[in-house]
Amino acid sequence: MHGINHVVESDIVETAELALFLGKHFVISNHNFPLYSVNEVQQIVEGDSRLIKRGADFLAHAIIDALVDNVMPTIDSISDVAEEIEEEVIRQPHKNVLNSILKLKRSSLRVHRIMAPQREVFSRLSHSEFPVVKEESQVFYRDVYGHVVRVSDLN
Repeated sequence: MHGINHVVESDIVETAELALFLGKHFVISNHNFPLYSVNEVQQIVEGDSRLIKRGADFLAHAIIDALVDNVMPTIDSISDVAEEIEEEVIRQPHKNVLNSILKLKRSSLRVHRIMAPQREVFSRLSHSEFPVVKEESQVFYRDVYGHVVRVSDLN
């Protein structure tokens, strides 16, 4: 799965990959950059063990849901930058605006490239395709799928 790398300061959105391995009684995650979503779920688990007691599939869902939810602030930021560029073009057009437009376009394309392919993955996780995801957890994966569809459609 992919999410936003919020640690890197850049004019263009940086993404991060999260490898997630789900078994009947375990979840293993691997990533090269700190991810807010993983840290957020880790803090929740350390403070309250109920999340783990619901099973590995539910823990994996919590990580995935947080990863997808952390994309929205980036989409909002891209939208804000687009509005600023529009105002700049109207007020005082100049060459720097073209550079800003290209950076915005690259950021938008990066977010779209990471979110669009994940739609299929989350759809499969939410529809009984993997026995490791219990039936009662599938509704939560459907919710994540809905978020991914909305995010990829916004972009």
